[in-house]
Amino acid sequence: MRHIARPHIAKPVLAAALALGAVAWALSPTAAQAQSHAPIGVVSGANAINSEAIELNNRGYGYARLGYYAPAIEAYNEALRLAPTWASAYANRAMAYRQIGETEKALADVKQSIELDGGMVTRWQQWMQRLGFYAGAVDGVHGPITAAAIERWAGIPANPASAPAAAETPVTQ
Repeated sequence: MRHIARPHIAKPVLAAALALGAVAWALSPTAAQAQSHAPIGVVSGANAINSEAIELNNRGYGYARLGYYAPAIEAYNEALRLAPTWASAYANRAMAYRQIGETEKALADVKQSIELDGGMVTRWQQWMQRLGFYAGAVDGVHGPITAAAIERWAGIPANPASAPAAAETPVTQ
């Protein structure tokens, strides 16, 4: 395994911070926490993913939760090198890219996560809804409303001429 540059944090401190962060997250997930980094756990395709890739993905998540996005991205890169079809790792890396302003890379990873696992559309819709970027139905359809919500989340300003009209009733795609 290639060495991943890590910020200088003593291992016991990092372990304690990750443990406390996970407990706090589980007890009271807020929009601010979800906005900073809401990872996807080992879901689709987990049986085909080796333990080293899972460990790297978890390490990336730990770094991202602490605000260390560059080492998080490096860990996700390594996880994806070992498991290039793992949709969840692409989604996690997308969230880290977004935090450092790498909009195009974030959007490319969102797209890749959806291409690898169509079920990811539902997860993205749920996140975007929870964060206030999406008001449509959580239906697993990657239509224009979902795409616009993901673009707003990533930091791309809405184009009023191409934005879907607001509706009083639930929106379907």
